Amino acid sequence: MKPRRNICVLAGVPVAAIAQEAAALGASEGALTVYIMRNNWTDPTELTKLRAPGGVLVQTLPRTFVRLRLPPGQNELSVDWRSGSAKTVVTGAAGEVQYLQLTGWAFWTWRDYSLLKIDRAKALELSRDAKFVADVQGR
Repeated sequence: MKPRRNICVLAGVPVAAIAQEAAALGASEGALTVYIMRNNWTDPTELTKLRAPGGVLVQTLPRTFVRLRLPPGQNELSVDWRSGSAKTVVTGAAGEVQYLQLTGWAFWTWRDYSLLKIDRAKALELSRDAKFVADVQGR
């Protein structure tokens, strides 16, 4: 079996108190809150970059999740990886929460990722063994 290489997120990880708050997957006052879970059994170990409105960049690895607190209305999110990119649009009001799963798969050198909408129960299940790696306040 081929050994996996070690990869790490380059940005600082939020402190434990913020991670514990985010693990509840609740809403943020005055913002559209979007949780993005990356936890899929076919997910390659490749580092991906999530881009939020305002050019904010977040790096993700398998078994991680992030919280984006975005302005109400329509927001475009994108995910970039070594050989491609994908985009999605989230729309919502202040105080609303949405959940997305960043799914990836690999076949030899081919990689592909997509952002899929999921419900709160699925998000809680995926976040159970995932590490909280970013808390982004959008512009």
